[in-house]
Amino acid sequence: IRLRQSFWVGRRQLHTPQFVTAGAVAEAWERLAPYHVQNKRGRGHILWRIGLADLLKQWGGFRDTFIEVCVDAGACRTTVESTLDGFVQAARKLREGVLQYWERENMRRVERRQRLLEQKAHARSRTRNAWDREQRSLRAIRHWLARWRAAQEAERKRLRREAAAAQAASKVKRREKLRHTKHMREKRWQQMNRRDLTMADLLGRRFGCGMSS
Repeated sequence: IRLRQSFWVGRRQLHTPQFVTAGAVAEAWERLAPYHVQNKRGRGHILWRIGLADLLKQWGGFRDTFIEVCVDAGACRTTVESTLDGFVQAARKLREGVLQYWERENMRRVERRQRLLEQKAHARSRTRNAWDREQRSLRAIRHWLARWRAAQEAERKRLRREAAAAQAASKVKRREKLRHTKHMREKRWQQMNRRDLTMADLLGRRFGCGMSS
């Protein structure tokens, strides 16, 4: 069985010893299959998909299983372990390069996320400031509207008071006029019904002359 673990051993293929029966092959593959991954370049690399911690855990599980499969097939445990460790050591520079690239990408991703969060926070702040300005404007409008309504109500009250005063003055004036008219009528009636009324008084009254005493 041939397997790849490019992050750990580079471009080398890991292969188990030959198995005597197909059943042994199937059993060995069943044990190793969970660790078989399709690796890609760049962000398709398994490191981007599962992260370094899970990759280390997966490698530990694969290493133990691979060694046991090889030992069960007749290989020397020490030889398999040293061979794997040698492959891992030989691929160290390649692995470090991938890790450095992964760390840079992670930093860029974190920075992009931070910038995005800052932009969202700035947008929320601008929205909140705009909302605050709008609320202040509305409060000012309500304040001036209330003052305008109060002024209008005060003006209406003043006009009603003036109208009531004018109406009262008009009534007083009419009553005074009526009293004066009544008084003049009574006075004329008294003058016209004097016992000493003479023709001269009547003629003088008719032609606008004063009454004789």
